[in-house]
Parts: sequence; structure tokens; C-alpha cells
Amino acid sequence: LRERVLACVRTAQSPPGPADECGFKFVPGTDESGWRQLPVPGASVKLLSLDAERGYAVVLGRLAAGASYPSHPHRHAEQIYVLAGDLHIGARALRAGDFHEAAAGTRHGINHSETGCTILAIVSVADLQLQLQPA
Repeated sequence: LRERVLACVRTAQSPPGPADECGFKFVPGTDESGWRQLPVPGASVKLLSLDAERGYAVVLGRLAAGASYPSHPHRHAEQIYVLAGDLHIGARALRAGDFHEAAAGTRHGINHSETGCTILAIVSVADLQLQLQPA
């Protein structure tokens, strides 16, 4: 037991890497792998974490400068935190540091970004699967 605890402490202090037996996962901000193009030009997502038991995922999302994301429903709640750039949701302009929550059963109008944006989002697995499907 002592060796397992010490191994976990050493792993927690080591450089970021894949998940290990201690239950930690690190994804460096410089890691450009894992981005997946959505069926919308200029839109992509990167899965950071998936909790299949609870049915939610943590993802990074990107919209390129000038890109628009079509109107879409939310079966479940969605939380978005803007990390960089601008995200326009309807008439509301969000900037880095802004937060948005869409309740279950709501529908967004067209989202777009003038300069491009990166967001951190918590979404249901069901809603994420819908976004990954071709229109």
C-alpha cells in the first residue's frame, strides 16, 4: 500500500501524460491531438473527459473566425465557458471569461464567431453525439 501511495504522489508530480492506475489524467494545453471536425465548416471539438455512467462529457470547442454554428436543440443542459475569442449566441456577444448555460429543452439560434473562439463545454453525451452527426 505504501508503494502504491508513493507511486501516486510521484505520478501527480510528474509531467502530464495519459491516465494511470491512480486515476489521474492530464491533457497539456499544447496537445493538438484529438480534435475532431464537426459537420459544420470551421467547427471542431476535442473530447477531454467522458463520464458514460452519468451521461456527460467535457469538451473543448473551436469556431474559426467567421464561422457559424446552426440552430440546435438541447436535450439536456449545456454549460459553456469562453476561453478565448468571441462567441455570439443570438444577439448576445460573449468574450473570454464569460459563461453561458442552456437549460434542457431549449434551442439556440445560430451561433457565430467574428474572430474565432475556443470554449470549454460540459454537454450531455446524447447532445454531443447529435452534434457529431452530419446534418
